[in-house]
Amino acid sequence: VNVLVEDTPRLAFYDSWDIVGIDVNVGHIRWNGGDVNTFTPRMAALHQRIKYYQKCLNRKRRRNPGDYRSKTYQRITAKMNHAYEQVHALQDDLIHKFSHKIINNYPVPCLEDLDVHRMMMDDKKVKGLQRGLFRRLRTAIEYKAAWHHRHLVIANRFFPSTQRCSKCGYIKKVTSYGGKMMLQGDSIYHQHDVYRCYECGLVIDRDDNAVQNLIQYAAGLTPEWETVQR
Repeated sequence: VNVLVEDTPRLAFYDSWDIVGIDVNVGHIRWNGGDVNTFTPRMAALHQRIKYYQKCLNRKRRRNPGDYRSKTYQRITAKMNHAYEQVHALQDDLIHKFSHKIINNYPVPCLEDLDVHRMMMDDKKVKGLQRGLFRRLRTAIEYKAAWHHRHLVIANRFFPSTQRCSKCGYIKKVTSYGGKMMLQGDSIYHQHDVYRCYECGLVIDRDDNAVQNLIQYAAGLTPEWETVQR
């Protein structure tokens, strides 16, 4: 039996309410449904414990450089490794619960293709990026989306989700009024968490603006030329 079916291609992937935009940041993840803390108080306490164990081990190595592997040294090392395992288990639990919730409730998740190596600056910010779980979250969503036949959209690395206004499409540049959005905000209002559009007057949370831009990207509502240069 031959069945002829005519299918009309859609310009957008899905309707906007089927899309979830996920904006990952240092310490938290912002999405349509709110905010997820990736550095919980329990993780902070474990990192402080690890820091204390590292100082103890370093002090023992300095006191006895020739032979410092005593039973006390081995016991502290075991405690430190156990704390590392606890941190990893908490991170895995957070990632899998969040990715499971996203995949079950939204047909089209949208993530950014971040260049993490270029985002690293000083030692303190590097630690924050390493604890941000950027790659591990993307890996979990990728294989779960494949299992459940979801349409995963990876936004272009040069898509200006932070610089673009989600209301009018205005993109902040170095030469434009107010400059680009940096870690300390723009050159007029030094507010990291607030996006101000000087074209339409929109004032919105910076992360919420990025999420709306990712939703528009996945829906095919942004021009291709916007991804040429950030």
